[in-house]
Amino acid sequence: MKLLTLQTLLGLLLCASTLSSQITFDGTINESQWGAAASTSAGGPTPGFGAGHEINALYVNGDANNINFGVAGNVQNGNRIVLFLDTKTGGYNNGNYGRTGAPNGVNNFNSGTSFDAGFNADYALVIGTNAGSSNYFVDLFTLAGTAAGGGGSNSFFGSPNGTTIGAAPANSSQTAGFEIAVSKTALGYLSSFGAIKVFAMYMSDGAFLSNQFLTPAGSSDGNYGNGAVVFGSAAPNPVTIAAASLPVELVDITAKAVKEGILISWRTAMERDNSHFEVEYSNNGQIWETLDHITGKGTPSPYTYLHKTLERATHYYRLKQVDMDGHFAYSKVVSTALKGNTAYTLAPNPVFTDAITLKMASIDDVNIQFFNVAGQLVHTLHSTSATQGLEIDVASWPTGTYWLQINQELPVQFFVQH
Repeated sequence: MKLLTLQTLLGLLLCASTLSSQITFDGTINESQWGAAASTSAGGPTPGFGAGHEINALYVNGDANNINFGVAGNVQNGNRIVLFLDTKTGGYNNGNYGRTGAPNGVNNFNSGTSFDAGFNADYALVIGTNAGSSNYFVDLFTLAGTAAGGGGSNSFFGSPNGTTIGAAPANSSQTAGFEIAVSKTALGYLSSFGAIKVFAMYMSDGAFLSNQFLTPAGSSDGNYGNGAVVFGSAAPNPVTIAAASLPVELVDITAKAVKEGILISWRTAMERDNSHFEVEYSNNGQIWETLDHITGKGTPSPYTYLHKTLERATHYYRLKQVDMDGHFAYSKVVSTALKGNTAYTLAPNPVFTDAITLKMASIDDVNIQFFNVAGQLVHTLHSTSATQGLEIDVASWPTGTYWLQINQELPVQFFVQH
């Protein structure tokens, strides 16, 4: 199970440097971070386009927000590595999807081609380069409509949005190539769907199909050309990625000022292989310390942690989620401020009369709440102008300790004595 994060590779889909994980997206695939390859082309034919036009291995894992793809291999001369993805219900068992706005390598893919039974592609993830074999980029294309009628999608996520890709391509290497992260939302993936399937191939920008696949073709196979291919009767077939590799979904994380300090809350929509959470704190958003360890519940669950602090400052929090195997990832950072109470005054305090007066220096719109020592709400009001003072009748309130809270700021303690 992993939570949020992973560095930016698909502009509108990923958070940039504010999030982090064990994976460094530089194109060098570290198996201690990714795990073992889901498939390799070992035993397959020599690349039909020659050295430098090959797919060597596929790595896939996930976190709460993203599905991450590591593709070992190389692409040159304006050609493309194409990953057809089956990530949700529906999709296409053939090449009869719409082409409107499709990237090279997908726009000319033969509509008469059919995939294996049970594989229904929803998206095509295209890794490409310019003719000079530099400036590597990635496009995500939604398969929709029909080839004859146009249709399709003009939705790109990748180089059209100024996105970069972690790239270090290398011939014959199973741990060098391209590292990409795509949001689950962009791929329409829900945890209820379970396993996903990937069908990877190498082709020219005009859709002339090579013999390079992650599930290898026959060792003596030549290029497939640009005619229709019935993959159900050919050696290459899709690679299935178990749902366990696409673990927890973190629904939300918040930090809120309460009477005792700051309450951090989060929820999971799915948990697999989750060991525990570490609640981390920072007073500047840069240097972090661990406050506590929270054991994972193993099922979709709410969690809370109370940081007992009354320090008037901005406080930052994040979660470090740790898997059973020691892998970990970080959530997004959330913050809240505990402000001083100089903006308003409450008098008298202690209260020996039947009323207490609240004055605020400059408040446009506030919610005002009073709680007893048991945390029960005893009085509430809403005001847009309290600069002249609000008088609150406390004659019926029993003697004891009370708390005043304005909006979500730190509560203030006062005493009523009759």
